[in-house]
Amino acid sequence: MDKHFTVTTPIYYVNDKPHIGHAYTTIACDVFARHHRDRGFPTYFQTGTDEHGQKVEESAKKNGETPKELADRVVKHFEDNWKMLNISNDHFIRTTHDYHENVVQDLWKKMADNGDIYLGQYENMYCVACETFWPENQLHEGNLCPNEWCHRPVEKHSEPSYFFKLSAYQDKLLELYEKQPDFVLPDFRMNEVRSFVERGLHDLSISRTSFNWGIPVPGDDKHVIYVWVDALINYVSGAGYLFNQENYDKRWPATAHIVGKDIIVFHAVYWPAFLMSAGLPLPEHVYAHGFWNSEGEKMSKTRGNVVDPREAIATYGLDPFRYYLMREVPFGLDGDFRKENMVNRYNSELANDLGNTLSRTLAMTDKYLDGTLPAPTDGQRFGLREAAKTCQKEVANYIETFKPQKALEAVRILIDVANKTIVQQEPWNMAKDPEKAGDLSTLLYDLLEVLRRVSVFLHPFMPETTEKIQLQLGLDIPDFSWNTLEGWQGLPEGTRTRRGDAIFPRLDAKKLQELEEKAKKAQPAPAKEEKEVEGLAAIEYEDFSKVELKVGEILEAEKVKKADRLLKLSVNTGEAEPRTIVAGIAEHYAPEALIGKKVVVVANLQPRKLRGILSHGMLLAAKNEGKLTVLTIDDATLPGGSKVS
Repeated sequence: MDKHFTVTTPIYYVNDKPHIGHAYTTIACDVFARHHRDRGFPTYFQTGTDEHGQKVEESAKKNGETPKELADRVVKHFEDNWKMLNISNDHFIRTTHDYHENVVQDLWKKMADNGDIYLGQYENMYCVACETFWPENQLHEGNLCPNEWCHRPVEKHSEPSYFFKLSAYQDKLLELYEKQPDFVLPDFRMNEVRSFVERGLHDLSISRTSFNWGIPVPGDDKHVIYVWVDALINYVSGAGYLFNQENYDKRWPATAHIVGKDIIVFHAVYWPAFLMSAGLPLPEHVYAHGFWNSEGEKMSKTRGNVVDPREAIATYGLDPFRYYLMREVPFGLDGDFRKENMVNRYNSELANDLGNTLSRTLAMTDKYLDGTLPAPTDGQRFGLREAAKTCQKEVANYIETFKPQKALEAVRILIDVANKTIVQQEPWNMAKDPEKAGDLSTLLYDLLEVLRRVSVFLHPFMPETTEKIQLQLGLDIPDFSWNTLEGWQGLPEGTRTRRGDAIFPRLDAKKLQELEEKAKKAQPAPAKEEKEVEGLAAIEYEDFSKVELKVGEILEAEKVKKADRLLKLSVNTGEAEPRTIVAGIAEHYAPEALIGKKVVVVANLQPRKLRGILSHGMLLAAKNEGKLTVLTIDDATLPGGSKVS
């Protein structure tokens, strides 16, 4: 087959450590890549790390190391995690690789030669965390970054900058979306991107002079290239552009960039504009998936609810973890990692359905056929071949249109058909009638062949488990090629099955508790030792200094409908407009009793939506024996917005 499949993760920023979001994206790409390899398509799967930018430079300085030393240290976390997750990437790119720097500068020159880059002065609000400039009219209340995963304070920033004429590509991008409506997937993300572009595009600042850690602008080394220009170009530099034309011609354009929804604008607006300017082909698809919550809440280190992939794998096993992430939520929507759901999926779909079907079929083969496979059949007698063919078509279609959850549902249905066939045909009764020996042999062969096919369909999701299945079926060398799905003779006559331990031992409450405790003990201790103060973990003064406390004057207060504990407050904290704060104090204060009070507000918390109301801050309060008291300021002359320290 000559169809080439190229899939990429975004490159991950080395100022962070791998978490479930990184794992989700990378496992999804691994599933897509493994499936296409099994189908026989030439496949290229690329991932890597983004290692330049202001955040890396600042973090390295704080740690007393160079930015490159920091990158070299942190990149190992990603490489080790991908090995742990059994990721089959073909290439791992680092933006500090020399060949990547050459490609970035080459594309810069092409865009400049096309008249799309010019030198100017940039002044706007800048988010260091996102490394992104934002127009003031897009900021959240309180000058907060509008990225839903960020909401950190932004700073006024001015410096000389090279600009990319993004505004010149507005019509070309809209034309692209019109001609290729599946350029951005899922559909609702395309609608978001199109609306973003239709609102009007401004020229994009694409260089920096305020820090040094980056790729120099060709011909002007006072500037370094904006980290997002640098990062996006990894897709073509990793494919071989400039230095391996044969690989580049095969691997580019990419079939799909798989990214989180928070960076869809960079990939679906900026990136195609850069490529158009440089005269390079565009990727076929940009697919934006959702975020993961934990037990119904946004993951946060402060809440202590961050799902650590290492701990989850130690508890449930690698393949069940991979299966759950792909099975639990339609790809593209937000997910919620719940332990109860994880255990239910494990016990019902893996232990009961797949594991039990394999175990009972092998047990009957041992009992009735002495563990030896009979002659292959045509698969028509019990309708299992037709069910497997239907599943095969659906799995191919769903995975190749980026719907892994639906592919797994199709496999679950096939396993259910096999189970129901066992119940309906009652092979234990067939075994009592010598005249039905042929029917029994046919039934068992067909069930074993279904299980072999299930192992092929599930291989991209659970590569280790599916090897175990084929070994138990008696195959000495596991083979997941879809070429083996032609006909119905994948298991040779005379093959000896090798029934082993249950591939998914059932998880009861006691076993789960033991595994969780063992997993926690197995995790490495934090690199930085906590200082202890009177038995409590202490924080550094630097950490406390990040908390911004202000005097706030309560201007208005009202109860939140259908929420007995919540009050909606309008609070003057010295900004142009009062900020809205939702506080859980309605059981202790009547709304009118709060008006005019001077309170202490935590002013730089990320906004949080409560009962549909976006709350921008928190009041400080003390609680004793069930009584809650809001901390107030005695000095009536102290204006709202005064700093508290």
